[in-house]
Amino acid sequence: MNLGMHFFQELINSLIDKVLHATNLTNTVHKFVRLSHSKWLVAAVAAVWLAGCIHIPLQPALGHSAAYRSKPLPADCETVPPRLGITKVAEDGLSPQRITLLTWNIFKQSRSSWLTDFQQLSHNKDLLILQEAYMDESLDSVLSDPPYHWLMTTAFYYQDNATGVLTASRIPSTRHCALYAKEPLIQTPKSILLSTYPLAGTDQRLMVANVHGINFSLGMESYRDQFKALGKVLRNHSGPLILAGDFNSWRDDRQIILDELSKELSLQQVEYESHHRITVFGNPIDHVYYRGLELVHASSPHVSSSDHNPLLVTFKLTEARQERYAKNP
Repeated sequence: MNLGMHFFQELINSLIDKVLHATNLTNTVHKFVRLSHSKWLVAAVAAVWLAGCIHIPLQPALGHSAAYRSKPLPADCETVPPRLGITKVAEDGLSPQRITLLTWNIFKQSRSSWLTDFQQLSHNKDLLILQEAYMDESLDSVLSDPPYHWLMTTAFYYQDNATGVLTASRIPSTRHCALYAKEPLIQTPKSILLSTYPLAGTDQRLMVANVHGINFSLGMESYRDQFKALGKVLRNHSGPLILAGDFNSWRDDRQIILDELSKELSLQQVEYESHHRITVFGNPIDHVYYRGLELVHASSPHVSSSDHNPLLVTFKLTEARQERYAKNP
């Protein structure tokens, strides 16, 4: 089998698995696959089933929790002017001595044990950085007690509920926007949600980028363009920075693009003494990058409630709080 055909079959297999989990048809169709020995037929059947179930919005949109008093606008980072230079000292905000986060692709909460794991993993975290979040009543409820301020992009709607990346925090974001890119082969959106938070007692603003990287592409152009657009936005931010999420960096060429971005923006990658990060072709696909912060602790426990394992990271603000990284301060 040539490499192109192998890649395409692997693509179809992965797409079917993800789509069927999103629509709760996995067990039924997998039984059918074992009988038919033809995932090509299943792909056609799944496409017909999904035609009436999934809606992709025409325009990018940011959903939000009730804690935000007004609708977060604009959604597109291209319309957000850069904020450069010194800012005022914040009276309230995240603690510069301890910033805890969970980043996790939660697989649309499609496995029965997700809630128990989510409640345990998210306990006392300042930031929740989620990919493949499915905003149904169960997720809305768990984010409301104790209440989080959350923002969410919309990749598509399934049964009138949004699916996308979601960032939740103990305090509201002061600025936020999203970058959207389409999967070149299947045309569903992937997004990067950017949020900015004050750090109490400092003039620093922490920017958090919640990343869901393009997954399926025959070349590198689409993946490179997605992170080129991200770099363009991040160059305007002069303070501490966290990039976290599912980067889909399953081949060396993709990791090289991330390494180049890291070098350009003076980022470090969180290292682990041991970890259970999911790997594809030997490459971890979930990452946390940072700047202007000190790493206190990092772990990646194994769970069965998603096809990704979570990353748990604790930071504190560096002593050199006045350091600036913007290319054009």
